[in-house]
Amino acid sequence: MSKVTRATFKSFLKKNDGKLLIKRTSNFDGMYDCVMQNTMPAENDGFVELRKTYVEGSQFDENNLGYCYIWLTRGSSNYFTPYSDSSGRTGFTVDNCCGSFTVAVKS
Repeated sequence: MSKVTRATFKSFLKKNDGKLLIKRTSNFDGMYDCVMQNTMPAENDGFVELRKTYVEGSQFDENNLGYCYIWLTRGSSNYFTPYSDSSGRTGFTVDNCCGSFTVAVKS
């Protein structure tokens, strides 16, 4: 498989819009000024439905690509890794200085 880039990730989101799930494993906490681990719900292995933060046709932030809980940094500080699990979900894990999360679809 070729290197996964921001463009690959954006294409995956667009192609699977409406079927996406997200699992946040860590995020930046301004109260402590560092990245903190998240506690995930036990059901569905921690995955929840990925919701949009904007209305179709309106402007959205390039950092979140129009979705809740996604935050990408500018430049090359995002690390994208292909993801698959035994439950049949496939997608990408993203790690950066703001935290880490996995976006997947049920195959």
